[in-house]
Amino acid sequence: MVGWGLTAALGGAVYFINDRIGNLQNIEISSQSKTILQQEAEVKNLTSDLATVREQAAELALKAQNAERQISDTYDFNGTHRQTKGAEHMTSAGKETAVFKAMVDLQQGMRWAELLADCDI
Repeated sequence: MVGWGLTAALGGAVYFINDRIGNLQNIEISSQSKTILQQEAEVKNLTSDLATVREQAAELALKAQNAERQISDTYDFNGTHRQTKGAEHMTSAGKETAVFKAMVDLQQGMRWAELLADCDI
């Protein structure tokens, strides 16, 4: 009888150990799945970042070519549009310049509510 009791106890212990190993494996698999999902999300973000960097690189390459050709196209703080193409210089003042002047006049007149209303547009 002692043999059967020992066999039953060992069988129960083996069952418990196998169950525990199964639980630990499930936890490990779950953890690895989460890690894989996080890495997939990081790869998607990096892919998006790479696309953005490539677009910026293309824009910079174009600007470099234009600089070599002495071509520039800029706006001053007050809205004046300046273009340079080689020896040719063009300056134009559009509606932005008039808006800037109106904002300066409001600021100098301390008409803050009107300035705020104009700036919120």
